[in-house]
Amino acid sequence: MHIVITPFEPLQADAKTTRVQAEVPIYLGPPSVEVRIVPAVPSPPEAYNVRRRQWDAARLIRWIVDHHRDRTALNVALHPGDLYVPGFNFVFGLAEPACETCIIGLARLQSSDPERWHHRVLTEVLHEIGHLMGLEHCATPSCVMFFSNTIRETDAKGPAFCPKCQHLVRAYRQGRPPSRRP
Repeated sequence: MHIVITPFEPLQADAKTTRVQAEVPIYLGPPSVEVRIVPAVPSPPEAYNVRRRQWDAARLIRWIVDHHRDRTALNVALHPGDLYVPGFNFVFGLAEPACETCIIGLARLQSSDPERWHHRVLTEVLHEIGHLMGLEHCATPSCVMFFSNTIRETDAKGPAFCPKCQHLVRAYRQGRPPSRRP
């Protein structure tokens, strides 16, 4: 299994992103997962909503799919901005499983504590990867697949999959896409 992380400028492959790169495979379990970070790409101006002062997450995903998607991998985009989708004030991230592409907005994950920031980013990256694997939101508050409506909920849940969701991750990785919760 391959995962490609595409940062949007001015983000780049630095100590923060390479730590996320190193830790994602730990939570996905065996067999090994190759995670690589590709060079940063510019944000398409048409994805910015001036009135809202936010980035349209779906448009950013579409742009990645059209211009930078690796068709052999799950694609994870990291954007420095504040993301939204119509009908929501904001989103921490968004996944489009049919395109095997997701995006995480880092603006609302910020923290003066570097460990908390890392925990938040890793949690949201794994949450969106879970969606790319076909997982839905989970009712277990400590599971990474639990729906976070606030940053407190993201802080509380952490990056680990609950046993039921871990079972679904294993099924996906063995070529059996999850069709329902066990």
